[in-house]
Amino acid sequence: MIFVFIATSVNDLQELVERVRLASLVINVLKTKVMVLCKIKENVSITVNEEALEQFPSFVYLGAIFTEDGSCTPYLRKRLAMCH
Repeated sequence: MIFVFIATSVNDLQELVERVRLASLVINVLKTKVMVLCKIKENVSITVNEEALEQFPSFVYLGAIFTEDGSCTPYLRKRLAMCH
């Protein structure tokens, strides 16, 4: 099962992660990744049980490619390649 958490700030995301953990849901630190969507690259530190989650520059969700700079170019290239 895949969950996508969206927050408007690092603090809000950390609070959301804590709420999930307190609800007795297990977050696998090895499988959970963080991506920040902003115009200027920003490194963040989101933790689960005092372990930092890995930050990724992009990820694929439901076939769409999301990148940290908000660009849709990789997704468009993928779709165009599928046409040929």
